[in-house]
Amino acid sequence: VPSDALPTSESNQEIHVILSSNGILKIAPSLWTAIFTDTRLRCLSLIDLQLYGNDSQTLAKYLCEQTHLVELTFDSVLQSVYSFDHILNEGLQHNKSLKSLTLTNLNNLDAATIASLIKHNNTINYLALTHDNISSGGGAIIADALRTNSTLVRVDLSHNRIDEQTATQFTSILHQPHSSLKQIILNNNVNDNQYVLDPNSTIENKPETLPFIVEEKRINDVEPSTPTKKFQFLSTILVTFLFFLWGIPNQLNGVLIRQFSKAFDLSRFEAGLVQSAFYMGYFIWALPA
Repeated sequence: VPSDALPTSESNQEIHVILSSNGILKIAPSLWTAIFTDTRLRCLSLIDLQLYGNDSQTLAKYLCEQTHLVELTFDSVLQSVYSFDHILNEGLQHNKSLKSLTLTNLNNLDAATIASLIKHNNTINYLALTHDNISSGGGAIIADALRTNSTLVRVDLSHNRIDEQTATQFTSILHQPHSSLKQIILNNNVNDNQYVLDPNSTIENKPETLPFIVEEKRINDVEPSTPTKKFQFLSTILVTFLFFLWGIPNQLNGVLIRQFSKAFDLSRFEAGLVQSAFYMGYFIWALPA
């Protein structure tokens, strides 16, 4: 990375330096020197970078001495845990100018190191720790450190693994009488809860989220209600009784026809039609059941 990538010193405009995607290329020490010795530097963003051992030592040195930088971002920066601890402990703990610090997409971020930074730095008022895979145990360590901090105003812990029990610890911090904190953001943590804590709210006031339930309907497994069972039982008896009644005249087919013929002076064909009408009545009666 060339060291002459910065704007010329003839301009007095404040600058925001972004270093990203260096791959396997190492950052020249002269570039670090050019960046941090430029009094116009206000923001520095390191995105998708691979840092090496010498880089962490150089960053720690310049961050400790820096008096102009107010905003620093580490996003998807690859380095060893030891190297990053060195930057935070030896560099940022003693920094006197930084106001905003964003540490995001860092899988090897140590909660104890962050807690130490929170306890010792007295200039940062905004701290973002998002997508850092911080567990509930790590969140508890950070919450404990926040109790002694008197400069942080906003903390963003979104997209981590902090549960609601740990979130209540952050609530208690907001209600401390001498706390400088005004807002703690805990979006999309465990169970996809999304809520923002501020001094006028409690953990119970966050938007209620409905549990995700997979419901499978199986018609054959549905248990009928008691009234339904009762009516099904009665209808079965009714149909059986009707068919029993239908069977009696069916067996006495010839007898009924002769009786109809004599009683109503009907021919055998006409008497058969009357008997068929009776059968039809039985079936029509049985249809509702």
